[in-house]
Amino acid sequence: TKATYRRLPYLIKESAITYAPSATTFFDELNLKNAKNNGRILAFGPDYSIDNKALEQKDENGKTLRTTLANITNTQDEIKSLKEFFNVTAYLGKNATESAFKKNAGNYRVLHLAMHTIINNENPLYSKLILFKPQNDTIDDGMLNASELINMQLHADMAVLSACNTGSGKMSKGEGIMSLSRNFFYAGVPGIIMTAWAVEDRTGVKLMESFYKFLAMGKPRHEALRLAKIEYLENCDKLTSHPHYWASYMNVGDISPLEGFDKKNPPYVLYGTLAFLFLISSVVVFRMIKKQNTDKPKSDL
Repeated sequence: TKATYRRLPYLIKESAITYAPSATTFFDELNLKNAKNNGRILAFGPDYSIDNKALEQKDENGKTLRTTLANITNTQDEIKSLKEFFNVTAYLGKNATESAFKKNAGNYRVLHLAMHTIINNENPLYSKLILFKPQNDTIDDGMLNASELINMQLHADMAVLSACNTGSGKMSKGEGIMSLSRNFFYAGVPGIIMTAWAVEDRTGVKLMESFYKFLAMGKPRHEALRLAKIEYLENCDKLTSHPHYWASYMNVGDISPLEGFDKKNPPYVLYGTLAFLFLISSVVVFRMIKKQNTDKPKSDL
């Protein structure tokens, strides 16, 4: 009999899991409240087609990025799913440039980045996020290096790194894993959702949609991620129930709910409110009619 991975007793079925970037931040409860953001989500989903000049550059093995980085086909679907629950400012395709990120990232409460990364284990400061580079852009190279990220002043409460290997990196004695996600902590973001290995594009869309749905319900971040994985397991097939497809995502740092968030009211909330108001108005009208009938003088005939 083939293994049915969804029925295995995973720890997430009983407990929500979170990680700390270090013992210091764990005991200090890295729970910064950034009041300088606008309460919205900023999402980036670059295009990796032939027009992206950033892909002309070479990796540390001497190969052009065009030959190693495939286009992410479901990015727009992933970011569209966020818009069902929250107000989102999205930079997609050719608009997802390094310049746009540097200009806007410091103003938003959540940063959602669906893009490729390159991890440099020998020099972690040269790990980078790959954005879109227009042909006529002579200022930025389309790559946001970790060294640049550290020097940015971000006021976000959470960064969702929906990209490959954002949690992997070189193990440094006394420091832990020098992953790309660590640089978001240095830039001032207290909570990160990251991946431990390469994620499957379509799986990421489903998990992120459920994750933001549970965030909109007021769930803590690690609990929202746990519920998203459980919901995924309940609806996937035998093959994609393997942990490779869904277990990569993890919460690091702050776990608090995103209270006071600039979010949309789901349709059922609107419909429920209208139904309640209709019921109240019906009761009021009924009582007014009944009172009028009661107050009418009775005829002697």
